[in-house]
Amino acid sequence: MAGSLISQGSRILVVLAGMAIPVGVAWAQALDFELFTRLTHKVLKVEAMNTDGSVSMGTGVLVGDGFVVTNCHVTARARAIELVRGEFRWEVEAQRADVEHDLCVLRAPHSGDLAPAEMSFDAPQIGQAVHAVGFIFGIAPRLNVGVINALHDYDGAKIVQSTTPFTSGASGGGLFDDKGRLVGIVTFRYRAGEAFHFSLPVSWVVDAIAHFDGQTVAPLKGTPFWGRPRDQQPHFLRAATYAAEGDWQGMAHVASEWTRLEPDSASAWRTLGVSKSRLKQLDAAVPALRRSVSLDGGYAPTWYELGLALAGSGNRSEATAVQHTLQGLNEKLSKDLTLALDCGEPEIPPC
Repeated sequence: MAGSLISQGSRILVVLAGMAIPVGVAWAQALDFELFTRLTHKVLKVEAMNTDGSVSMGTGVLVGDGFVVTNCHVTARARAIELVRGEFRWEVEAQRADVEHDLCVLRAPHSGDLAPAEMSFDAPQIGQAVHAVGFIFGIAPRLNVGVINALHDYDGAKIVQSTTPFTSGASGGGLFDDKGRLVGIVTFRYRAGEAFHFSLPVSWVVDAIAHFDGQTVAPLKGTPFWGRPRDQQPHFLRAATYAAEGDWQGMAHVASEWTRLEPDSASAWRTLGVSKSRLKQLDAAVPALRRSVSLDGGYAPTWYELGLALAGSGNRSEATAVQHTLQGLNEKLSKDLTLALDCGEPEIPPC
């Protein structure tokens, strides 16, 4: 479902170290070629030889001495796996599979001659620039740039949602920050919108390496959390699906169920508030968003949504107070809210 990194809009093609790198035009002047060269050397092509004779291709990130992490949906049907860089190949001798989280750690000892990626243990931030690296149809590494636009609590970590596009071939690739540190493993996306690309957290990678148990390479059983039928997915994914489709009533229904089951979840109340705002039900949106910021006062997007809802309901003085709070959390969102307030009568989304 996830894959190679192709810009959805206009793009330029940059040739770097023999690799074709599509990059959005808006980012062209900001390219750090030294950084991009380093990033492409942290990934390998993954070739999974399946039991039916077919070959599945994806991407893996070097994360330790002889260890490469990828998505289990790349290797799910494999009887044998090889890691590839140019003319060099390494056979995978063992693996650790966490199918539920779609995270597989592969061990190929001779790949230990390559330098692993540095991991970032800083909390990812909304608006943070990120670089996705992966293979397109198994041909060559590709790079694309975007920003983190949401963070979702799940199983003790935060799933990273970004605007960095990827399609078939980049599953298991790396999401890196401006310093070249790994912040996530690119995994799945929703076709309905460019802002709905999801990466697995680094903390899961660290845990998987620490608990590596050297399983034999063989077909895997199970389904990742994001691949289940919609009604069996985590609430945040069900809500994101409805958001991608613009189905605010469906999103509100999921959020109502979510708040009932997890009344102390800031994410649940934020989701309810956003859906009610999009439905123009501001009398319901404002208290839901207030509840969310009371549970998690550090998540800037919720303050932004609260400011819009307050302004839309005519409470501009409180909206201005929210803007001042937001200024200390996220400068860009603070400016966006100021612009919306300056419109006179902001709409949802902003005018």
